[in-house]
Amino acid sequence: MENPEKFLKQKYWPSPEFRKATERAANRTKMQKGESITNKPEERIKNYLERFTDIFERKDEHKREHGVEAIKHLLHRKYIIKPQKITDEYIKGVLFGNFAETKGYNRGTIKNPNIKQNLDKQFRDETGNSIEDYQVPQKEQEIVREMVIKDQETRLDSWFSYITSPEAENVPAAYRYWCFAEMLKLGSYDDDNKG
Repeated sequence: MENPEKFLKQKYWPSPEFRKATERAANRTKMQKGESITNKPEERIKNYLERFTDIFERKDEHKREHGVEAIKHLLHRKYIIKPQKITDEYIKGVLFGNFAETKGYNRGTIKNPNIKQNLDKQFRDETGNSIEDYQVPQKEQEIVREMVIKDQETRLDSWFSYITSPEAENVPAAYRYWCFAEMLKLGSYDDDNKG
């Protein structure tokens, strides 16, 4: 990558959240090192990436682990769905997907209206309700919520562990950042679409 700062500027600078993150990194650099970072986006991004990688490359294992765990905790708090945000409709969708898999279908095929109708008929025959009318028992709701949260945590932790691992050290920080940021977009629960 010839100019990683330019790449990230084009990709993320329009995001107020990204700009604030680079500003916080600049403020922390000034506090810790006494160095001022200019307001130029490329300089802010370069400093942000340096702070981003410093945490993972600390020689003091205790400080490194503390920094990694702090970031992981922050990511969990920000990106992992809260149980109360997992709607009944979403839970029914998960259960219906599980039901479809027991019948030999994959979750993608239930988007086909004919397959969905056939599966809903089978579900109704077995439970006495269509999936829309099904009242999910409280215990089953709790199990699905736990499963959804655990799945998100596992995926996020796997990606995070990879980008902070020795195997990824030769990958430029900008690519690691980009990869992880894009993964977070894919892995986020969509409140509007309930999934």
